[in-house]
Amino acid sequence: ASHSLIMDPSDVAYQEHFNEAELEEIKTFNAPEVLPLPDKIAEFVNKFKGTDLKELEALVWSFKFDPVEEPDLRWIHVSIINALDLLHYEYTNKEHSGADLLKRVWSFIDGCFDATEILARSSEKTSESNSESVNKSRTDGSARKKIGTKVDLLFSTKLFELGALEAGKESDRSSTKSVAELHLKCPKTLKSIIIELTRISPCKIREIKTFGFVIAGMYLQSVVVDSPAGYVCRFNSLPDWLDYPLCPATFTGNFFQLIHLIWSAKQQMQRVQELVNSHRTLAALSYTVKRTEVIPPCFMPAPATHSKGKKRVRSEVDYNDDM
Repeated sequence: ASHSLIMDPSDVAYQEHFNEAELEEIKTFNAPEVLPLPDKIAEFVNKFKGTDLKELEALVWSFKFDPVEEPDLRWIHVSIINALDLLHYEYTNKEHSGADLLKRVWSFIDGCFDATEILARSSEKTSESNSESVNKSRTDGSARKKIGTKVDLLFSTKLFELGALEAGKESDRSSTKSVAELHLKCPKTLKSIIIELTRISPCKIREIKTFGFVIAGMYLQSVVVDSPAGYVCRFNSLPDWLDYPLCPATFTGNFFQLIHLIWSAKQQMQRVQELVNSHRTLAALSYTVKRTEVIPPCFMPAPATHSKGKKRVRSEVDYNDDM
């Protein structure tokens, strides 16, 4: 993933340019991490050890949490109930669209943000950070504004974005769509978000992290893009995709691993939100000072031109239009 100066140290292409020790240093320097669960949440989660569906349902209904005083526990509790319902009705064994899966199977992701100031907006939302990037040099008001990348779920506040999610219906981790979204579209979207966040708070460029998720049917991968040295952006992902539980036997292991990951990402998005809000840099009141950008923008291919009425083939479609 060297596209648009986004470096993936696990990419074998870099083995020709860096030795093993150098790649390890790049990967681990100020590396992102999955935060440990608080004791109270871990204690609740660890109570679910059985594999019998009725026993799991009886156990979860024996608890009750206040949505205001205990929002995280309430979210996990509701998520467990919904996930067990899907197992009971064998929902995941039926054919569904990507939108269906995002709305029903993976709904606990956006639900995690209900008690925060971060909005999880769905229905093919356009990333404003990406839009700003592709229109940065636009000075002619007669020219149409270019549309930024559309994502399936956008994590944002009223003033800036913090992360994005892409979803596909097929449980195929090596499909062209999955590979393109994981290694190209999602990292570029997250880099555009970093550029916008560092515009607001340039002094915190080394601490800002953006978070993304890519769903391939019943699989989920997590992505973090940051700039730990303040220049090139770095791409990190989990060593393997996480599985959504398809039967009671795998529920406690797989589902709570997903819950842990999403909770950690939410906590860290909130940290970035607080970091940017508390270290804002005021714009210079000068007509001669030029704003400088430490991180270069993403490369955005120019849209291909097509004859009227001619059907476009995949290789001709502009990246933003195709995804």
